[in-house]
Amino acid sequence: MFRKSKKLEQGDATRLALLRAGRELFGAKGYAETSLDEIVEAAEVTKGALYHHFANKEELFLNVFEAVKKELGGVVFPPRSLRPDEVWDDLVSRCGAFIDAHTDPSVLRIVLLDARAV
Repeated sequence: MFRKSKKLEQGDATRLALLRAGRELFGAKGYAETSLDEIVEAAEVTKGALYHHFANKEELFLNVFEAVKKELGGVVFPPRSLRPDEVWDDLVSRCGAFIDAHTDPSVLRIVLLDARAV
């Protein structure tokens, strides 16, 4: 069985911490108002660690944006088996889930406001 080395596991944990911190801060304050210093402090890593995983703040934001889009996809498009008579109700349900998901303030800021500018 293949097992990741301790170094690779630590690298994955660092990347995940940066993505979580970025999502929280970008979602709360926005891209322009969030500094790299705040992100590394929240992630409890060094700036060098950030630059090891991401070229710059824009690249980190784009990775956060992609993660949020995947989250939304899971909410709006969970796997389902449908009978033909359930298709319309499912469409209405998914539209409602899409709207509800986008009313989260952090999703609104990241996906609808900042992503276009970044």
